[in-house]
Amino acid sequence: MNNQADIKRRLASVRQTRQITGAMEMISVSKMRKSLERFDENHIYFDTLDKVVADIFDTDDPDLAEFVRPPKCGGKAVVVLASDKGLCGGFNHDVIKTADGIVTDDTTVIPIGQIPFEHYAAKKRGGAEFALDDGFVGASAPDYGNAKRVADSVLSRYGKEFGSVSLVYTRLVSHAVWQPVIKRLLPVDAEMHRRGEKRSSARAEFEPSACEVFERLLPMYLGGTVYGALVHSAASEHSARRAAMSASAKNADEMIAELSMEYNRARQSAVTEQITEIISSQTLDGQGRTL
Repeated sequence: MNNQADIKRRLASVRQTRQITGAMEMISVSKMRKSLERFDENHIYFDTLDKVVADIFDTDDPDLAEFVRPPKCGGKAVVVLASDKGLCGGFNHDVIKTADGIVTDDTTVIPIGQIPFEHYAAKKRGGAEFALDDGFVGASAPDYGNAKRVADSVLSRYGKEFGSVSLVYTRLVSHAVWQPVIKRLLPVDAEMHRRGEKRSSARAEFEPSACEVFERLLPMYLGGTVYGALVHSAASEHSARRAAMSASAKNADEMIAELSMEYNRARQSAVTEQITEIISSQTLDGQGRTL
């Protein structure tokens, strides 16, 4: 790219893009902080809910087997939780890739977020045989009402249309690390709760029974689990978008520096060429003097 005009246009374009990515990075930082605050405020509740379920399944109540044993009828349902927007690195791609690994022809996909809905709607138009529910948009702003609606829907259809329900979302490991995970909602994965808790010698007692307590707790447990996934996913999304915009801004700064150097070289070369042309265009007399 030796033409000064081309370099100048390219430089202006990159600078404009740098302004956009810089502004988006600032917005992402603000949203990331809010989502991390929401995560820090709510994760104690989610952890406590899991501990209560672990205490319930640590009892010897034989009636709890009905919540662990798969029903005899119904297909597989997969709730796929991703983002409403892109420009967040591999966040959406990783979740959808994980979900695609367990979606088969007898699966009902329940998308949460615009990106997974568009992905699976496109696959349906392409001839895929799995069922697709409407789901809902708004995954970037967690709302317990939406979480409860999804939880109530899968619970009412469990044992009839659904024989198992899984949730695919992005879990926030730390403020800078996140990864897609698959969590079984129904039937309840009792072994996962037992493995996840270090049991003490003292056992909790439930009245009238552990089974009846869990039966009443189940809708709250499912709603809390889905809402917890929404909070994890939103915090991960905004962290991923901030990282992506930060990397884009850094790359733009490097391109601006390279293009500026290239532009200065081209400009210097043009000036040198003009000086050379002026010198070479001078005419000499017969004695070698400049006229």
